[in-house]
Amino acid sequence: MFELWLLLYCAAVGFVAAGLASTFFQLVTRRPVAFAIPSPRIVACFVAGVSFALVGPYIVARAAVRAVRADKRPMTWLFGGFAVAGMWSACSGIVVLDLALAMRTSLLT
Repeated sequence: MFELWLLLYCAAVGFVAAGLASTFFQLVTRRPVAFAIPSPRIVACFVAGVSFALVGPYIVARAAVRAVRADKRPMTWLFGGFAVAGMWSACSGIVVLDLALAMRTSLLT
């Protein structure tokens, strides 16, 4: 049971990190986040890939809600999109928490 709560906590942390990063991106660029590479340069592709890994759950969840509302897709699309976003959030939450713990450890030593 402890592992389930830990997974839910990691998913929440991952989705909050995705929301914060996407809001920051939208604040800076004045456009919503999307899976689009801004330029063909290597550095831009790398930065876009890293940002996609972080904000991906937010993009998938937003697309699922939009598909059900605007495109009149069945509710299974919403549940499927949220399942993908939830697992993606759990994975990115594990990475974010690991980075936070590593930073804490390096600051205390």
